[in-house]
Amino acid sequence: LNLLALIFLIAAVMAAKKRRISLHKWLINICMLISFLLLYIFIQQRLSLSSPFKHIKIAEESGPFLVLLFSHIGTAIITFIFSLFAYFYGFTSRLEKHKKLVKILVPIWIYSSSTGVLLYLWILLK
Repeated sequence: LNLLALIFLIAAVMAAKKRRISLHKWLINICMLISFLLLYIFIQQRLSLSSPFKHIKIAEESGPFLVLLFSHIGTAIITFIFSLFAYFYGFTSRLEKHKKLVKILVPIWIYSSSTGVLLYLWILLK
């Protein structure tokens, strides 16, 4: 799902740059939906006793994995909070605030989605 969010995010940014606003809105709506679904699944897995990720012991993981994990968690939190503001500003046509926030947010969101994919693959291939 992180990969899908990444693809839709990049497509939405490209649509906005080409001034295809209705396409941009549609793509961002899908991206936000995927992001909320990711959050829901993450919470469900953490509360579930049968989570496939329960076997991971943080203390036994390597340095690069931990750097990636903690940077992903930090950027995911930032992305979640500020994407809601960016979405609200865009939805309410406060475009100057929207553009200013998105300039900072999009690279962070891309990093968060990319590291989410890398972490998932790292865990699966372990």
